[in-house]
Order: sequence, then C-alpha cells, then structure tokens
Amino acid sequence: MNKKKHILELDSPAEEWRDAWPSGNGTVGTLVSGNLQHERIIVNHEKHWLYGKVQPLPDVSFALDKVRELVEGRDFQKAHNCHRDVLHEAGYKPVMSDYSPVFTLEIIDQNFESCSSYSRTLNMETGESVVKWQIEEKQYQRRLFVSRHSGKIHSRLSAETAASLNLLFRLSPLAEEAGHKYLESHNLVFEHESGKNYLMIKGQDIRDKCFGGVMSLDTDGDTVTQNDDLYILNASYVDLEIEVFADCDTNFCSSFHNPADYDDELASHIQIHGELYQRLELNLRNSDMLPVQQMFDYGRYLLISSAGSQLPPNLQGLWNGDNHPIWNCFYMLNENVQMMHWQILPGNMPELMHSLFEYYEALIDDFRENARKLFDCRGIFIPANTVPETGLITDLQGHLIYWTGGAAWLSRLYFDYYLYTEDKTFLKEKAMPFMKEAADFYEDYVYRNEKGEIEFCPSISPENAPEAFNVKHKMDANCNITKNAAMDIALCKELLTHLIEGAEICGIYEDAVPRWKDMLEKLPAYTVNDDGAICEWIHNDFSDNYHHRHVSHIYPFFPGCEMSGEDEMLKAIEIAVDKRFEIGMREQTGWSVVHLANIYARLGRGDRAMECLDILKEYCTGINLFTYHNDWRDRGVCMTKPKNFDKRVFQIDANMGYPAAILEMLVYSRPGSIHLLPGLPPGMKEGEVKGLLCRGNILLNMDWSEQKVGIVLKSASDQTVQIGLSSGMNSTFSADLRAGQWQRFHLERMI
Repeated sequence: MNKKKHILELDSPAEEWRDAWPSGNGTVGTLVSGNLQHERIIVNHEKHWLYGKVQPLPDVSFALDKVRELVEGRDFQKAHNCHRDVLHEAGYKPVMSDYSPVFTLEIIDQNFESCSSYSRTLNMETGESVVKWQIEEKQYQRRLFVSRHSGKIHSRLSAETAASLNLLFRLSPLAEEAGHKYLESHNLVFEHESGKNYLMIKGQDIRDKCFGGVMSLDTDGDTVTQNDDLYILNASYVDLEIEVFADCDTNFCSSFHNPADYDDELASHIQIHGELYQRLELNLRNSDMLPVQQMFDYGRYLLISSAGSQLPPNLQGLWNGDNHPIWNCFYMLNENVQMMHWQILPGNMPELMHSLFEYYEALIDDFRENARKLFDCRGIFIPANTVPETGLITDLQGHLIYWTGGAAWLSRLYFDYYLYTEDKTFLKEKAMPFMKEAADFYEDYVYRNEKGEIEFCPSISPENAPEAFNVKHKMDANCNITKNAAMDIALCKELLTHLIEGAEICGIYEDAVPRWKDMLEKLPAYTVNDDGAICEWIHNDFSDNYHHRHVSHIYPFFPGCEMSGEDEMLKAIEIAVDKRFEIGMREQTGWSVVHLANIYARLGRGDRAMECLDILKEYCTGINLFTYHNDWRDRGVCMTKPKNFDKRVFQIDANMGYPAAILEMLVYSRPGSIHLLPGLPPGMKEGEVKGLLCRGNILLNMDWSEQKVGIVLKSASDQTVQIGLSSGMNSTFSADLRAGQWQRFHLERMI
C-alpha cells in the first residue's frame, strides 16, 4: 500500500472549525482549528444532544379521513396542513434537540514567535492529525487522534529543544465563559476543576443531563493552576489524554489518571482503525485522478471515523462546531442517511451497518405510536427526520408528516445486508420482523379505488411539488401533498417483493404471503410523460417538476434494483435524470449531484457520473475536503446557501456518497451475477481495486487496463455466477465458485 497517498496536507491553519481536520472513533470526534498561538480543539460526542422537548403524541388519527376528503375536493393547501393544525390544536408542540459540541480545549502559547514551514496533515490510514512548524530551525509538532482502543482523545505536543514549551490549557464551553447570555438563555450550567495534572469541565442542562470531560496530563515541565486554567512551563513535551462524557449522571471527575503512552496507544488504535481502512483499496493509475482518489479515500475515512458505535453518523458525521447547527444535525431518512451508508456493504465493512439498525430499532415503540395515533395503522411510521431521544414525529410540516416511505426505504438496507452477507440468522431474526412491520403499515394505510387498484393518499415525493399544478391552483410552492407518488409505489413494491422472497427462504409468514402478492398485483404501473421521462407522480393531475434536487422517482432503478438490463423503462429513467442535470442543475446540492453520479454510473454513463463528481469538488467542497449542502461561494452553478443562513452548510452525506459512486462505476452485482466496469469514465482507464464485496458474499479483487481485466474472486459458499464486462467481451460467462477459494479469471477488453 502506498502510504503517502493516504495523507492529506495543508500549509495554513484552519481559520474555523469547518476547515479543520476531523478525527474520530465512532463515538467521540475532534476538530483542530485556530492557529499555533491559540488553537481550539472542538470536542463532540455522538450522544450529546441538547435543548429538545418531548411531549406525548395525541391521537389525531381521525384527521386522515379529513385529509383524503380535502384532496378529493382539490383543496390541497388545507390538506397539506391538516395534521399540523389538529396537532397544534391539541397542544402538541415538541422541540427537536440539537447535536451540540461538548466542550472546547483551548491551547494558548505563552511565548509564541513567528514560525516557518507550517503544515498540518491527516493520515487517513491511522486517523492521526499532525501540525508541524519551525521556529529558528527548531522543530515543533502537535499530534492528535481519537482512539478506537481506549475510547479517548490522545495528544502529544513536543519541541525539539528542551524547556521550550510554555502553554496554557483551558476547557471551555463552546459559548465561552459561564456568564455568557447564551448559557443563561439555555439554562446551561458549567463547573470547572483543576489540579496539578488534570482539568475537568462539567455541564448540566435544564433536564439535568450531565456532560463534559476530564483531561489528564503528563509532562517534563512545571505545572501551575490558576482560575481553572493549567499552565505548563519549560517543557519539551506534554501528553494529553481526554475522556469525554455525554448523557450521564455520575461524578466523572474521579476519571483522572496518568495518560497512556502516546505511541503505544496509537499502535493499538491503528490495529482497529487501520484494519477497517485497509479492507478496501483503490489505486487509480492516472495521476490526473489524484483528486478523485483523495475524495474516495476521504469519504471512507470519514465513515470509519464516525460509524461503528452506538449511533450512526448524523448529517455532520460526528463533527459540529455550532451551538445550534442548521437542521439540528438530525437523522434524515428521505435520502441522507441512506447515502451515508451506500458504500458500507460493497466497501466490505458490513458491521458498520449495525449502529444504523440499532438506532431505529431502539425507537420502534415510538414508530408504532406514530402509525397508530397519526393514521390509525398497525406497524411502524418512521418520520423522515429523527433525533436519538425520540422517534415520535417532531417536525410537523406536511411534506414530512405525509411521507410514509421511511420504514420501507430502511427495509431495503436490511435486505441488502442479507444479500451481501448471506446471513440467514440476521434475515430471519432482524430483517424480516422489521420489514413485516413496515408492510403492516402499508396494508392499513393504502386503499383501493373503484377499479380495485391500490392508491396512496396522501402521498409525497420527498420535498418536491408539482410546480405547474401548484401555480395553476394558486397554491404555496411548498405544498407537496399529492396522490400516488412514484416513489411510494416503488418502495411498497420492493418491500413486498423482498418479504415474499425472505418468507420463502426462512419458512415464515406463510399466511401473509398471499396478501402481499395480491397487493403487488394491484399496485399502479409506472407511467411516462410527454417528454419520455418516467413520471414522478402516477396521477394525471400532477406534471413533473425538473427543477428540484431530489430524484425520488428514479428509486426503482437506483438505489433500488427493480429495473436493470433491457427493462423497457430504462430510457424513461435516463431522460428523467438528464432533465434534472441539464434543466435543473441550478437547484442541485452537494449531496444531490453525488446521487446523480451514482445513477449515471449504474446507467453506464461514466463520463456524466464523473462530471457530477467534478461539480461537487469544484463548487461544494472546502479546503479540507468537507462537502457542503450548497455552492458556498455562490458561483451560480448549483444551489446557493439556504435562505437566512450566512455560513457554509457542512453536510457529510456527499463525502460518504462519493465512494459509493466510484464503486458503482467499477462493479454492479446482483445475486448470481457480477457486472464489471459498468460505468467507467475515460480518466479511469486503468487501475486496481482490492477487497470489494459483491452481493452473494463474494470478495473481488480487480486489475484493469485498456486491453484486459483480471479478477480474483472468493465466495463464502459454493455458487455459480454470471460474469459480464462492459466495453467489450466475447460473451458473458459462468464461473463456478468454490467456498473459501480464491479463483482467478482474465477477460479481454475492447476500447
């Protein structure tokens, strides 16, 4: 492995937290910002959510009939606000909590001089960030990582010359001093404690939630405490070990102890982090593709560093420096959560899916309550946006209350986990019960029209609205309520298909299978509009709106697998996607151009897929490769910053969806078949990938050039697989794979 290609380097400090190098262990995250004279290390913990208010959900299920009456009477605006209004009338006004920083470690140099040869690096293979500089030829450095072994933050500050470090350390609330009006207005109380070799900060909110941290210290210099600050004098090194606490009710000051040896702990951490990172390796041999290589590796690094603990990554992974982040950093299930997890299974890290499943399973009782009290349905209704403290609906906008597809879309990830791992115990004990609850909801929610066909009403195509219809009827542009959104049909169809397949494999739910098959037969068919594009709403009232970031009606092709090969709808899919790219680019966001890249890769249009990724890199990416929701420099290519928000809107979904798009270019697998290089762009004519996982639990290593492709496969079970190659090959061939054996195949390419 080329070690240097896994190191990112910048030659200037991070002016703010959005420019920092991130480190994390899935639970705790850090952002090193500021400068050498005054460095600020912002500390996050996955469980630190503040300011929320949970209320009992009143039973307003009677409103569903009213909504449907209003839709039939074409009073869409009133229908769109119906549940919101009755919930407000019942006194239901919950507040969604915010993902907030726990505290900030400030490091202030007491005798700083001008420096030279400044650099700050991030080693993605190890998770260590390093700041280096010189003062009069003397070397200084600050190293930091968050250990997957100890669970703590470790840092070493060192100087080449003895007795030359004179530093002040302070643990601060992000909103600075305790008397700050922000702390008072949010009922936050902080206390500090200091000793010869430690600092402690402890916070408490109005709900008596306790959080904070203890920094233990070892140094060869002198230590002095003053006003809860800790001074280090005449030192050549300082080792820090920081333990972070969130959502706890114990006195954690007793956690102080001598720090572990930095290098020993780093080695233990690398064994865990590095093993995950090294499972998949991509090498693009064209030097012009270095930015692509870096974005691919960085997206994997960010996932590994923010996943695999008790909670999945949120909208910003683990990393936030704002007291009140935009959109709360919530879990958004109508696109963003899924995109962040697309790379996990082909990237051969299936265990990182478990925190996602466990997060939603922990809230299952709330989801049942949503279904019952909002719509009088069995099963589960998962709101599009949730936070860890409650699964009850907290955002009462109509386009969120009436989007019912969250459980079905999540079910796809459950079933795909089985397809990649072939874990039948998981399928029977975890996936099938969850999927059945999603189907129970649909059985009660949908209804039959006079022709016996199933209809979805109210129905939402996430966040989009039939613009021409709304203008004609003088409705708010944000009135999203409709009938028979194509995505609802696709999600229900996929869910029932997977349940029927799973029931046969597991020998369960035999009494339900006939009902599910009958529902499948009665689902509306997809339709095509006058432009030849697949319709976003399967209803004559609603015409397509190409000026939108979501492409929900493409779901049956991607991320779903209902359509492939010679499906007659593929041309309509392609036209619809082109309309979004060519007509609606001004409305696209960072994550949405990555979604388009994934679709184009699966369509076999690698050039357009790479064009989408180039747009992301050029217009929606910062100097530290963080991706943004918007064209943050306002260059007029895609969506500008959200209204009334004057900062760069960091969102990690595009970062994490980027590797998925590259993997889609390289391999598309289904049970029993592997399609090689389906969407390879011109700049990736040669390269290699190792450790890619295919459906059917098959590991694949591949080396390709303009003339040939070499693959090595290892299947977990005996099976026969059809292997095909884009860009020329004599024919598709069958490979008989034997369990646990690496088997090599060579294919000729024609360019």
